[in-house]
Amino acid sequence: PLVVLFDWLLHSDRATQPFWPALRQILRRNLPTYMAMLLAAVAYLLLRRWALGALVDTHRVDHQQPVLEHLQEVCFLYVHYWRSLLWPIHMGPIHPLGTARFTVVSVTNTVTDIVALAIFGAAAWLTIRRASVAGCMLLAATLCLLPVLHIASITLDESLYHERYAMTALAMLCVLGPRLRPAAAVPALRARHAGAVLAGILAMWAVLAVLNIRATLPLWSNDLNLWRWSMTDYPRSRTAINNLIGAYIDDDNYAAARALAVKARRNGIHCPSCVLDEASIAVAQNDLDGAAEALRIVRGYPELARNREIYRSYLATTGQMLVARRQFHDAEGVLREAVKLDPMVAEPRVSLALAL
Repeated sequence: PLVVLFDWLLHSDRATQPFWPALRQILRRNLPTYMAMLLAAVAYLLLRRWALGALVDTHRVDHQQPVLEHLQEVCFLYVHYWRSLLWPIHMGPIHPLGTARFTVVSVTNTVTDIVALAIFGAAAWLTIRRASVAGCMLLAATLCLLPVLHIASITLDESLYHERYAMTALAMLCVLGPRLRPAAAVPALRARHAGAVLAGILAMWAVLAVLNIRATLPLWSNDLNLWRWSMTDYPRSRTAINNLIGAYIDDDNYAAARALAVKARRNGIHCPSCVLDEASIAVAQNDLDGAAEALRIVRGYPELARNREIYRSYLATTGQMLVARRQFHDAEGVLREAVKLDPMVAEPRVSLALAL
């Protein structure tokens, strides 16, 4: 669609032709290219399914939303990404906002829906009726955002959105931006004043952007700073807790990592990976009773039967505990099963070698 849009902007003669003749001219000119791209995409998907066995995670189950709730979520994401493009602030690694806010018809949701539909409607009208650069910019950014608006996609993680998903849309705006001629839309007598106002707005935006970067960059300088920052914003986020535990482990601060895992579990935060980290640290500290208790808790989680990675990690940690208890025969069976689940992971193989 982006290639077709660029052809429409660069090669259609909308000044002298109606819409359908102009579109037919574009299709006659480049239809073989479009068909070749489409066939390449289909071939890629077939090869991907052949190589990986599936196109999406078969263990993930997504609930079906009511139409209104789904529409409000899509509109919220669309407006939010436009806000991120125009004013990128609070760009943290996670945004676990949840979708409960979209189940009701509120003033905020209604205004957001109207703004989203207005932006899309203006983009389509300006592009189709006028082939204007501004309309093509809006529509190009919209096309780039379609895969991340939850229109027909699975939930990848607990975050409702990620700023990095707007990068392709930002690239399209930068590519098409130089074609804009804002002075042409302003009367000649006011063009100079309009340019001064626009320059002032851009200068203010640049100053605030620099201040924002100076405040945010240290928080991204290392994993400890990053996930501590996330924990202050979302103290019950499993992703933030799990990554902060990993950062503590990488920093050899096992006491802090285990303390955080225990605190999260006692606070009722459902995080199987965190409890597995707690068990693994307990084994490393030779607290085998603590490790057994953590593994017993993991056995009660439904993810153990659904998530291959969690099950493999559970088996590997159980095998390590059995090795520490010198129950080598039992450890061998458990670790061989862990190796079979993912032969490319080294840790279960090392533990199996120790057991043997």
